[in-house]
Amino acid sequence: YLLQRVEQLETSLDNLEKKFDESASPVSDEVEKKLEALNREAKEARLAANDAEQYGRRQNLRIRGLSVGVNDDCRLVAADFCRNSLQLPDFNASKIDVAHIIPIRAEHVTQARKSIKSEVIVKFHNREDRDSVIRNRRNLRGTAITVVEDLTSLNVQTLNRIRQDDRVATCWTWNGRIFALLKSGQKLLIRPFQALQDCQVL
Repeated sequence: YLLQRVEQLETSLDNLEKKFDESASPVSDEVEKKLEALNREAKEARLAANDAEQYGRRQNLRIRGLSVGVNDDCRLVAADFCRNSLQLPDFNASKIDVAHIIPIRAEHVTQARKSIKSEVIVKFHNREDRDSVIRNRRNLRGTAITVVEDLTSLNVQTLNRIRQDDRVATCWTWNGRIFALLKSGQKLLIRPFQALQDCQVL
């Protein structure tokens, strides 16, 4: 429902903006307020949809750089990685609900990318196992493999935007939420569409 509402609001906005772009007459204050209200509602609906989608990924992680053969069972490869590379001796495939390679879109495949190892998405049966995996990723330092949270597209865009801000010393995610430590020492909770100065100080 939320995604459908977002699409409806964005279509209404596009139609209104197109209508007044094609008109020679200036946009009235009343129409301007209506556009702003629609824009606000669309943004709020998109945030709600994003939060719901991120919540649905709460038991997922992505393992980047994992070597998976054509005939390999991804669950077994992921479990073996957790047990050996992450030093979780009791970890086995029964703790993983599903694991599969994320396909690379044809237009994104270049000669350089052909040499990159797989990115695997892993869904765990429970949060405790998922959290133990992400806590032990420090054991991957010095390797080409990384373990990251499974973020929505909007959260990935937000994280990348924050990373490029000169005021940010470092940023990270935990349980689908984005945090940033500024060079000034302030710690912030980052939300999509927010300017850095408007983010919540922790």
